[in-house]
Amino acid sequence: MTLSGTIGVGSAYPPSGETVSVTINSVPQIATIESNGTFSVLFSTSSLTTSGSPYIITYSYAGDTNFNSAGDASTTLTVIPPTATISGEVFNDTKGNGVLTRKDKGMSGVTVSVQLKKGKKLKGKATTFTTGKSGVFTFTNLAPGTYQISAPVPAGYQQTAPAGGAYTLTVVAGEVVTGENFGNKKG
Repeated sequence: MTLSGTIGVGSAYPPSGETVSVTINSVPQIATIESNGTFSVLFSTSSLTTSGSPYIITYSYAGDTNFNSAGDASTTLTVIPPTATISGEVFNDTKGNGVLTRKDKGMSGVTVSVQLKKGKKLKGKATTFTTGKSGVFTFTNLAPGTYQISAPVPAGYQQTAPAGGAYTLTVVAGEVVTGENFGNKKG
């Protein structure tokens, strides 16, 4: 994740080469200020915990004798990380091959569940979505993490997709995952 900004007062900027401290959730980095007051710093996302909680970002520039109008500038921002979305379709798999085609129709009234997964165990309460006529389901506002998506097989059907009966996938902030389909063949 790259964070950037500008330090200046009006058209006055600190001398090129000065530094600014940028901290995200207690992970610090130092950025060098360019001649136009801009700075940019790269954070490894693996060093940041993103359990859906907001990032607390602090920029701090102490100023110096050449640019004391900035004083001891410090700004704290709270940024809520973007959430992920997972969607798919529950369909009547007429060919029984586990592949959604134009001839396959959506199945209504199927309750699809998504649940956070920690290791091999499910954590917390599942969120559910009951499909309408199209069979489409969408889960939004998911925090980064690993999830299991499952759907019961309707009476009188056999599940053709996914193999193993459920999906387990890891999503990152802002990711949109589509095509997590559940196929069911009558019989």
